[in-house]
Amino acid sequence: MYQLWQLLQRKNRLAILLVLALSSVFSLAVLGVRMVYTGEITFRFLVWNLFLAWIPYFISLTIYLWDERLKSGLILGLLLSTWLLFFPNSPYIVTDLLHFRPRYVVPTWYDLILIYSFAWNGIWLGFLSLVDLHNWVKKRFNEWIGWLFVLISLSLGSFGIYLGRYERFNSWDVVTNPLALTREVLEKLLHPFSSAAVGAASITLLFSAFLLITYLTLRVAIASMQSEK
Repeated sequence: MYQLWQLLQRKNRLAILLVLALSSVFSLAVLGVRMVYTGEITFRFLVWNLFLAWIPYFISLTIYLWDERLKSGLILGLLLSTWLLFFPNSPYIVTDLLHFRPRYVVPTWYDLILIYSFAWNGIWLGFLSLVDLHNWVKKRFNEWIGWLFVLISLSLGSFGIYLGRYERFNSWDVVTNPLALTREVLEKLLHPFSSAAVGAASITLLFSAFLLITYLTLRVAIASMQSEK
């Protein structure tokens, strides 16, 4: 554990990891207070969604910290595939804002802060993991391949958000329910002009644009701050 702590410090990831953990604890505390006060477990699904959002961050952190030791192409391929599979869970929490409505058991503003804090954590966990992998791909290949990786990740992530929110699939279905998931994807590809396929494409494109703009904002902010040093 001490060696891991030192490695995080040496590679400048300890501070952000602690801040992300603190932010997640805040969200869980706000939810816990709500549950105790109301005696309800209305938003308990947010805990699971937050857990899933941490998975891609831990995977990217693993690749970043132990890049020099990860020589096996098979292991790297498995890690990257798993990251891509779970990446949509991070921005997916933004769609949990659909659950926001006046419930009167607590002030409306309280539930808004509650859901938004979970969505905030999901966005940051997803984008910070993407930043690390984007830099890793650029170092391994080149600038163009790095940005291609970003575009593919955000596009597939956006389609994953659609599958999760509207078709009710999740990352585990790749293993537990692959036939139904494959059938759903093929149906959209084979009938691209059906109302369902057009709806899926519209949601995917809009989310892709939103996530790309947000990611570009983050990258420009990081570059601007680094240039001032």
